[in-house]
Amino acid sequence: MSQKTDLKVAVFDLDGTLCTQDSFKTYLRIRVFKSPYQWILLFPILWWMLLTYVIRIKNNDWLKIKTIGLVCGGISSEEAEHDADILIRSLNWNQELLTIIEQCHENDVVTILATASPQIYVDFIKYHFGFEHALSTLMKQDTSGKWTGDVLGHNCYGEEKKNQISAWRKQNNLYWQNMALFSDSIADLPSFKKVGLPIAVQPKLQLRRSMAHFGIIPLRDAMKKFKQLDKPLL
Repeated sequence: MSQKTDLKVAVFDLDGTLCTQDSFKTYLRIRVFKSPYQWILLFPILWWMLLTYVIRIKNNDWLKIKTIGLVCGGISSEEAEHDADILIRSLNWNQELLTIIEQCHENDVVTILATASPQIYVDFIKYHFGFEHALSTLMKQDTSGKWTGDVLGHNCYGEEKKNQISAWRKQNNLYWQNMALFSDSIADLPSFKKVGLPIAVQPKLQLRRSMAHFGIIPLRDAMKKFKQLDKPLL
């Protein structure tokens, strides 16, 4: 963990890491509760989309982008803010990571929220917790500020998330070894293999099997070691 003294950026995943749930599923429930009759009409379309994914005609990225289009199209900026407020209050947040984010702010470590979740609510989570930057699945707004449901670019997942982090890093003249990554998922292995301080937060089974091989440190082990040194993690 010698990279600690050179740490300049801490990157945090969202679902299963900063929050314990799948934020997009929670967001879907919020939208369904607000407009139940609309969702009765949309249900056959969603079912067809899910079926094409299950039988592998389409992949996860396609399903995610199409679902975002159905769920988020036509939402005003004011409604998006209201829904995001409900979402933030509905999710369970990892208190250890919130403490680490505070330590980042106190030690001039830049914080980035990097997630495959859609921009329509990720930006509000960014502001709520004081992240300096957010990388997410970007979405289009029209001239009035209304969300069209169209996705700009690719789903910010796996290799694409690594590419977005790398693009941000290059723009800011930083090196991978000066970055920490907190995540629970094997999908973030491309980024884990690059950063100087890879930390697993409540890792899922696939990630647990790969941690030793790639030098990924469990969060609790990392915190114990720094506590023994009477130093904060960051």
